[in-house]
Amino acid sequence: MLIPAWCLLTGTCPTGRAYGDLPTGTKRAHAPAECSNNGLCNRLDGFCMCYAGFVGFACQRRTCPSECSGHGQCKSMQELAAKSDALPLSNVTKYYGKLETTTWDVGTSYGCFCDSGWSVGLGDGETQTPEWFGPDCSERKCVIAVERLRNCQASLRPTLACRPCRTARTTLIPPRR
Repeated sequence: MLIPAWCLLTGTCPTGRAYGDLPTGTKRAHAPAECSNNGLCNRLDGFCMCYAGFVGFACQRRTCPSECSGHGQCKSMQELAAKSDALPLSNVTKYYGKLETTTWDVGTSYGCFCDSGWSVGLGDGETQTPEWFGPDCSERKCVIAVERLRNCQASLRPTLACRPCRTARTTLIPPRR
C-alpha cells in the first residue's frame, strides 16, 4: 500500500468541507477539516476511517439510505435539482454557487431518486407520485391502483386503493366490477 505524501510530510489525512463545525462568521461555516469531521484519521497510513453514513477519501460525501433499496439511484443534490421528476416536484433549477454559504453541500449531500413505472412530474398525463418512494425508495404504490390513485388525489376521497403498498408484502388490489 502506498502511503500518501501528505501523511509522510505532515502526519495528516485529506481534508474536506466539514458537515458540522462552528461558524466563523454570519455567512461562513463548513471550513475544511481533516476527514471532513466525519471520520478519524489513521496517522500511520494517512487514510480516513469514515463514520457510518459517510464515504470518500476525506469522508466528504453522505451515503444514500439503504443504497436506495435497489429501487432508485443515489444522486447529489445538484443532480436532483436539475431533474423535473425528482421529489419534491418543482421546476428544474440549478444548485451551485457560493461554496462558503448557500451551496456548501453541492457535492456532499446525496439522496435517492426513486424508480417509477410511470411518468412522474407536474405536466399533463404525469403522476405526482413515483411507483417507489420514501427516503430509501423502499415503499411502493400499488401498480394496479394507479388510475384509482389519480381519482383519489382528485376527489380526496380515501379508499383502500389510495394506500401505498409495502415492499415486504405488496398486495395488488383488483379493480371492482
